[in-house]
Amino acid sequence: MINQTGAVIGYQVIGGRHRILGESSVVELSELPIPLTLTYQRPDGGLLLVRPQRISSRVLEVIFNPTEDFDLDTKSLNITGKGGVFLN
Repeated sequence: MINQTGAVIGYQVIGGRHRILGESSVVELSELPIPLTLTYQRPDGGLLLVRPQRISSRVLEVIFNPTEDFDLDTKSLNITGKGGVFLN
């Protein structure tokens, strides 16, 4: 996950611990069980534009950017058992 917002992002893989993604930082989550749900939010209430990009069959890069468009804001990313990726 790549945070390009300049703000802290709180995140959690459902069933795991709450964690913090620092301002302008990168974190790698590995060997996560699929299907999974990742929830995220900015503690300051700012909106997030999330762009998932498949790097390989086993790697998904998730880039967080700020947005002011409510229609682009999401709170979770779901990966299905068949590898489908959905933002909610």
